[in-house]
Amino acid sequence: MRELRISPAQFETLASGTGGPDAIAILRDGQISKHIAMTLTIMDLARESCSDVWDDLTEAFEVLLAAQRKAPEAVNRFLGLPHIGLWARRCLDRLNEDSTRAAAEVCGLGPIAATAGIIAGLHFDLTLPLRADAVAFPTLGVAHLPGEGPARITHDESGVRMSRGGLSVSVPSGAPGWHGALMLRAGEGDNAIAVEIVDLERSDSDETATLDAATLAAWRELFREAWDLLVRDHPEWVTDLRVGLSAINATSPSRRNEVRNGTARNGFGYFRARFPDNSWSLAETIIHEFQHSKLYALLDLVPLHEMNPEARHFAPWRQDPRPVPGLLQGVYSFIAVTEFWRKRIGIAAGGHRRLANFEFARWRLQVIDAIDALLESGRLSSAGAQFVKTMRATAMEWHDVEVPAEDDRLAQRVVVENRIVWRLANIHPDPAEIRELADAWLAGEQCPLDPAAVSTTLAYDGIRRRFERVCLLQTRLSDPAAFEELCASATARAAADFAGITEADLAYVRDDFSMAARFYADQLESHCEDYESWAGLALSLESHEALTQWPEIVHAVHHQVREAEPRVLASWLRR
Repeated sequence: MRELRISPAQFETLASGTGGPDAIAILRDGQISKHIAMTLTIMDLARESCSDVWDDLTEAFEVLLAAQRKAPEAVNRFLGLPHIGLWARRCLDRLNEDSTRAAAEVCGLGPIAATAGIIAGLHFDLTLPLRADAVAFPTLGVAHLPGEGPARITHDESGVRMSRGGLSVSVPSGAPGWHGALMLRAGEGDNAIAVEIVDLERSDSDETATLDAATLAAWRELFREAWDLLVRDHPEWVTDLRVGLSAINATSPSRRNEVRNGTARNGFGYFRARFPDNSWSLAETIIHEFQHSKLYALLDLVPLHEMNPEARHFAPWRQDPRPVPGLLQGVYSFIAVTEFWRKRIGIAAGGHRRLANFEFARWRLQVIDAIDALLESGRLSSAGAQFVKTMRATAMEWHDVEVPAEDDRLAQRVVVENRIVWRLANIHPDPAEIRELADAWLAGEQCPLDPAAVSTTLAYDGIRRRFERVCLLQTRLSDPAAFEELCASATARAAADFAGITEADLAYVRDDFSMAARFYADQLESHCEDYESWAGLALSLESHEALTQWPEIVHAVHHQVREAEPRVLASWLRR
C-alpha cells in the first residue's frame, strides 16, 4: 500500500467542513490499510483461540490473498468497505473477551473471501462453516440454506453455486434461495450514486434488510429526492459522498426517539438512519452522519486529541456530559449541519424558509460555544488545535448572516432551554449547602449563599429528553396550518407522535407565556422531577435569572421545601 498522507491544504479543507474527493479517497484508503491490518491480527489471534475452525479460516484467507493478487484495485476497494471494518472490530472484541463466541464471528472471513474472489473473477472452491440458515455476502446479497453443518461455495466458468446437505443455491439475483442486496439509487452520469441498504451492526450472519415493500419504496423515493436536492442545492457535498458513502441501515417508521441516527466508529461510509420525515431532513442526515465517518477516518491518520475519557463538557446535541473526543465529533457534524441550513436560507421559501432561519440561528450559537470549549480544554494535539481553529474561522463567518428577529428569538429560546435541561440532568449541588438554603427559606431568613458559589458535582442522571416541544415549534415554523391542527386536536397530536405535549407546552409554543407559566407551575406540583416543565417555566417567566442560570439550585432547594412556589423561590435565591 502507498504511504497515506493528508496534505496541509486537504487538512484545512476537511477542517472547514467539506473535504474534496481526493481527501475522501485518502480517508477511504486509510480504511483499506486498517482493515487489512485488523484481518492479519484476527488470523494471528484465531490460530489458538479458534483451532476448531482454523483450517477453514486458512482456506478462506488463501482465497482472499489470491483474489487480491488477481485484482488488487477492485479487491482493496472492497476491503475498505464498512462491512469489513465492522466485522473485523467485532472479531477482535470477541477474540479478546470470549473465545466461545469468537469462532462464530471469525468464520465471517469465509463469505468475505468468497465475495472478494467473485469480484476478482477468481475460480475457487471454499468451505463455509455455517451456524445459521443464511449467510450474507457483503455487497452481493444473502443465500438461504437451511440445514446443519458447513456449506461449500464454488466459482468457476459456469457461475457461483452454494450447497449444503441436499440443497443448492445459485448466486445470481432472482434465483431461489438467493436475495440480492437491496439498493438505493439516485442521480445520473457523474452525479449517480448507489448505496446498499444493510444492517451492519448485527453480529449474526443474515444482514438482510427487513423493510416491507411499501417502506422500501418510500425510502427509495425519499433518497432520490434527497439526492436531487443535494445535487441541485449543495453540489459541494455530492462528489465527496459518491466517493465515501456506501451503505445505510434504513430503518422502518417508528415513534420519535425509538430509533436514532448514528455512525459506527469502524464503519466508514455507513450509518443507521431513522425513517425520515421528508427529503430535506434525509439530506441533512446524510451530511451529518458522513461528517462522523470522515472524522473517524481522519483520526486513524492524524491524532487530534488525547484519549482522555473524562466526560465534562456541555454538548447541546447530547443529554450527557461529553469527553473531548465526543465533543469534537459533535462539533464537526454540526458545523456541516449549520452550513446546510445557512445555504437553505437563500433557497427555501415560505415555512421552510422560516425553519431554515431557525435551524441556522440555533446551531450557529451552539456550535461556536462548543468550539470554544474544545479550544479551552487543553486536550487537543497541535494538529487538533489547528483543526478546531479552522472550524472556528468557518463558524465566525456565520455572524454576518442576517436572520429575522422573530426566528432568531425562537432559536435563542431553544438554546437556553437546552442548557436548562442539561444542567438539571447533569449538575448536582452539594446536599449540605442545599440543606442550608432550605433551612434559611423555612426560617424566613434571607438567602445565605450566592447560587453561583454553591459546590456542585457533574454526573448524568440518565433521564432522557422528549424533544417534542422543539419538534412542535419546528412545525409551527414550517407548516402553520398543521401546527394549528395539532394545537386544536389531541387526536391529531397523538397521530403525529406528539402525545406527550401538554397544555402548558401548547401555550408556551404559541408564546402565551402567562398561561404557560401557570400550567407549568401546576405540573411541577405533581411532577417536580420533570425537567422539561422546569425549563418551560423558566422561559415563560420574566426576570427570573436563577431559574435560567442555576436551575439545578432552584430544583434542589424546591425538592427540600415542596410547598415553595418555584418562581418565588427563584426570586429569593437572587436577593
